[in-house]
Amino acid sequence: MTDILIDRGTAADGLLLAVPALWEAVIRRLAVDAAVPHGGHTVPSNGATGITVRGDLGITSAFRPDVLLSLPGYDPTVRTLLPVDAKYKRYDRHGVGAADVHQLLTYSAGYTPSDNPRAAIVHPRTKGHSHRVLQVDSPQGGLGNIHVLGVDTHEPPQQVITWVSSMLPWADR
Repeated sequence: MTDILIDRGTAADGLLLAVPALWEAVIRRLAVDAAVPHGGHTVPSNGATGITVRGDLGITSAFRPDVLLSLPGYDPTVRTLLPVDAKYKRYDRHGVGAADVHQLLTYSAGYTPSDNPRAAIVHPRTKGHSHRVLQVDSPQGGLGNIHVLGVDTHEPPQQVITWVSSMLPWADR
């Protein structure tokens, strides 16, 4: 890293970070911290609980959300899953792209009840938080809702946990 800008007479003297991977780790932690006080926990999104694509020239691929939360539903005896994906994109400035909508719809179809398909994207922003819901419809009816939560990266973690809690299923009650 120190010689990356040497041709311009500048030394970088820095450290490269995989910021999207770091953002995913932060959101995993915040999602768990938001869910645990309400009886939630994470579940693996691989193996028996994974979404797997087979049959394409012998190649197997998988869809795995960054966080898969198991939460008490409206009926406390029934658990519901909520897939959460951390996107290091500025969705406060741009709409959610088709590829991300497709990805989140796959998660909602694979993990959530058919009468309330939902998934969530958490993205960074500044100047407060935001929460909007994308409603994806077809001629056959609703395909699902995608909660898009922007969290202010300048706020303390406890405040962000409160915002993340706002998109969890019990927030609808």
